[in-house]
Amino acid sequence: MKDYARISKEEALSTAEDFFALKAKGLSIVQKLSGGLWTDYNSHDPGITILEQLCYGLTDIAFRNNFPIEDLLAEAPLGKIDWKKNSFHAPSKIFSSHPVTLLDFRKLIIDSFEEIQNVWVIPTTPLSREAKLSGLYKIEIMPSLAFQKALTKSPQILDVVKTKVSSFLDSIRNIGEFFEEPVVLKPSPFVLEAKIDIGEERDPNMVFSELLYSIEKYLYQPVAYSSMEELLAENKTLEEIFTGPRLKGGFIKNSELRPRAATLYTESFQRIFSKINGVKKIVNLVFDRNPEVTFLRVKENCYANLTTGLRNPQSIYNTISLYINGNKQSINREIVDQMVLELWSKNFRQYQFDQFKESYLETKLKGRFRALEEYTSIQHHFPIIYGIGVEGLSSKNTSERKAKARQLQGYLLLMEQLMANALMQLANFPELIDPKAAISNPTYFSQKVDSIVNFKSLERELTEKDHLFHKTALDHYSGETEEGKLDRKNRFLDHFLARFGENLDPLPFSLAKKLNLLTSEQELQEVLIKSKANLLSKIDDFNYYRNKGQNLSSSGMSALSGLEQVLYAKTGMNFSSDYLSKQIPVNIETPQVLEVNSSRLENDEKLYQSYRSFSTEEWDKILMPSDASSLTFNKISIKSLFANPLEHNSYLISKSKSLLGNWEVLFQKKHNSWECIWSGSDREDALNRLGATLQHIRNLNKACEGFYLVDHILLGEFLSGSEFGFHLEDSKGQISFSSGYVKSEQERDDLIQDFYTSALVRSNYSVDGNQFKISNEHSRVLASCQIYDLKGRRRGFDELIAETKITVLLMAGTADQQSYFALQQVENIRLKGTLDSKGVVQQVKVVLNRKLASGLIIGEDFFNLRSTLVLPDWPARFQEKHFRYYFEELVKQRVPTHIKLTIHWKNFNDFQKFETVYFKWKNKQHLKSTTDEVRKAELSIYQIIREWEGKAP
Repeated sequence: MKDYARISKEEALSTAEDFFALKAKGLSIVQKLSGGLWTDYNSHDPGITILEQLCYGLTDIAFRNNFPIEDLLAEAPLGKIDWKKNSFHAPSKIFSSHPVTLLDFRKLIIDSFEEIQNVWVIPTTPLSREAKLSGLYKIEIMPSLAFQKALTKSPQILDVVKTKVSSFLDSIRNIGEFFEEPVVLKPSPFVLEAKIDIGEERDPNMVFSELLYSIEKYLYQPVAYSSMEELLAENKTLEEIFTGPRLKGGFIKNSELRPRAATLYTESFQRIFSKINGVKKIVNLVFDRNPEVTFLRVKENCYANLTTGLRNPQSIYNTISLYINGNKQSINREIVDQMVLELWSKNFRQYQFDQFKESYLETKLKGRFRALEEYTSIQHHFPIIYGIGVEGLSSKNTSERKAKARQLQGYLLLMEQLMANALMQLANFPELIDPKAAISNPTYFSQKVDSIVNFKSLERELTEKDHLFHKTALDHYSGETEEGKLDRKNRFLDHFLARFGENLDPLPFSLAKKLNLLTSEQELQEVLIKSKANLLSKIDDFNYYRNKGQNLSSSGMSALSGLEQVLYAKTGMNFSSDYLSKQIPVNIETPQVLEVNSSRLENDEKLYQSYRSFSTEEWDKILMPSDASSLTFNKISIKSLFANPLEHNSYLISKSKSLLGNWEVLFQKKHNSWECIWSGSDREDALNRLGATLQHIRNLNKACEGFYLVDHILLGEFLSGSEFGFHLEDSKGQISFSSGYVKSEQERDDLIQDFYTSALVRSNYSVDGNQFKISNEHSRVLASCQIYDLKGRRRGFDELIAETKITVLLMAGTADQQSYFALQQVENIRLKGTLDSKGVVQQVKVVLNRKLASGLIIGEDFFNLRSTLVLPDWPARFQEKHFRYYFEELVKQRVPTHIKLTIHWKNFNDFQKFETVYFKWKNKQHLKSTTDEVRKAELSIYQIIREWEGKAP
């Protein structure tokens, strides 16, 4: 039966929708205001008639306000809703995130390459708690069946695919992580023999196809996708469904991503075959025709592969036989292949759609377009006798009567203008909340009430007097001012950012205004609006890529990490791919320094007798950009150049013309040091030249604001070919025992384990000349320590043994021992602080080292989840301690918690030296230059950062 829409009589109306409630409220107000003068409140009274018409008009507005939200957002003519304008985001944009876990990376890699059937991401795990190079991952790829066949015909395509995968891995890595060159597993053939009895009710071809499909599924470990409907049917929430990276082919459950089968067992195949319908008995299941073998280990960088060629005697078609009642059954290869293909297609299909992406939002988000702004004057509903409707008054009416009708229309227009504006405001609601709306757009919308009869006769042209009276109003029908509009736009954007748990702190922008990098309060508000709108429009990407690392093979903003992009957005800096230090002009024309009487400089009293500060009006004009040529300064420090010229109190102008008829402008370079930077007969020219100068300084500041992020793990290439060792650091940060160096990482692992065992036995410690030594039971020296520390103090033998034992137990003791000594170390730091009279207090630790061919020792802790941010210290904002504090706190909030990030504010010389090496390294990485060139650049960056840290190599 068709369900018809009904009007409920029981549904309660709000006050705004209830005509009688509005009328009663209006009457109560009237009685309070004029109860002593107006006593007739019957319906025939003109005042009551006016009140009733206004109430009807208000209920119409209230009903429109209560239309469904989709109708309020609908646009003409089809009722489509612009999801971008209304800050709607798909669940896949909000709930998903850039890969974080190993399973996340596996999902994204599998989804991105049709050549990949499965992939395993294997971390190079550290030995217990040593400080070492971590964050490295090995990638092992199981090629798809189609790619396996393609490789047999064209082996050269393997390198092409590996290059594509490597570039992709560079683009998806996180800060502090790095993927080694991917390994595409190679087939390692083996023979599987078996005799299987099946029931006579089953088709042998069907059973064999199911056997072959099950074997391939077990060996090649394909990954199945799930659809949205399947996951919703499992009562999964949207948050659970979209957790993890965005995929193109559907959704992959975590349960689909199993560890790689590195060992094959005969009993595993027994279980697989037994589960197939119709299989009754399995006999003589053998690997490689050897009944003694019950398991096979798959070779390193290989996968177990069955031969399927029909003519090959080791093909599975020849080694597995099916029997019915003791009779061997013949198998049709073509039929089996087709059945296997159907099983693969049925169970491992992709879903080439995502109903929550942009296409869904564009097609499904619809409402009913209501033309909400249309307003019909209430004057059309007054009784005819009032003479203000379309019927008007008779020509026989007196002029006085007509004047009273016009007077009533004008009186009603005051109230109708507000009601018409309210509907216009409602109709423009999507424009009001559009983060990308032009700054010039209003926040209070208005319209002419031209549905009033003879409206034009009620309206008059605005005079100059009106404009003077309403000089701050942008729209005389709404009364909105520029200041009010900008404030409301900012507050709207604050609200929408808060919906996503975000905000934009105005502090860095307010500092720019304070330093005159922004010329006015209006410019400050406009910059805030643009910055908030930019942040809001990219909110989904900022959230998604928050842990993403740099991609050196890319360029521009796409090469930046998620952290860098957020920092640029939240501080108002402009990203530049060019050298920041090169923005400073190196060939500045040195002007002739005009002579100023020295007595003026040495005596403030005499100076201010002849010179004065610029007035507020003059300074406001100077702050405005000018087309005049800018002034230049004689020798001046970079920090002063970027900040002092922007300050009001840095300038003085002569109170009167000199004997030569010139005005003079003085500039204060430093305390009690003034120089004349302009002299001329036209004072207006001075203001224009200074305006151009300030604009030039602003542009310099804007061009030099920026930073560089160095992800330490990306510098690790220069460690190739180095030897391996380790050392211990005590609670003061000094090196105690150091090992010798070995050729491989495995040798070092063995050396460390031997050291941990031997260091717990006191008899293994000895003194040899100026060294303490630890040897193993075979008298092999494992590590040595200088008797005297760097300050020339002799180490206590017993104290050294005790601290070394604590270090060893902290690294490789039992779980209880590790917990106990870790807590003890934390308490030691908490009680003593990070500084004491004897030096820095830290946790004792074991640091793994590398020794380069040059003999330089490199601590692997430098690459252990560490990054460095480098900023210039000369831009005006960067000189402000409040900006630095804000920036450093913002970095702490945004950097992944497991990353240790250090910030350096460097002077021009240090920054330029670093920048030169950094761009050399970055450009060579981008161009895939030779390894030797990259290594040299990486080592240079390492040495610079270690020098800044006070640990020069």
